[in-house]
Amino acid sequence: MLALMDLDKRKLAVRNFYEQFCAANPHLTLFETVVGGKCPEVCPISQQVASLKLLAKFVSSGFDCVEIQRAKQNIPQTVSDTFERHFWYSQWTLSELFLVKIQIAGQDAFFLFVAGLCDDGWENNTSFIEIFTDRGEFVGATDLFFDRNVQWREKQFNSSI
Repeated sequence: MLALMDLDKRKLAVRNFYEQFCAANPHLTLFETVVGGKCPEVCPISQQVASLKLLAKFVSSGFDCVEIQRAKQNIPQTVSDTFERHFWYSQWTLSELFLVKIQIAGQDAFFLFVAGLCDDGWENNTSFIEIFTDRGEFVGATDLFFDRNVQWREKQFNSSI
């Protein structure tokens, strides 16, 4: 029972961090600061773990190339599996993926940013964040670009509605 309470406290700390960041930076997303390097003075200390970037966008009928950075460190299996699932979906949804580690309340948390570039009707194609604890426990998911009212999902995004 103690581990469950610990997870609840960790989930609350991570969600509070994200909500407070959004409230304090109304014209900026965590994605823009961590991945895009925009406004580094408000950027939390983070470490990029893995990514999939689409380069030279819209060259003739597609993309010129894709840059892939695989995780070179130990990450929880659930986080790795989630990254790989979205990596697979990205072939059809034209999504970029950025997995970063951010320390919150003395504990690491993994943020998987999925930035979709098209809308093909899959739930997975939108732009969103899935967040995990350092042990791989799912914290929550929410839209990446939103109207500043964070709506938490209790399940991971996938291809089913």
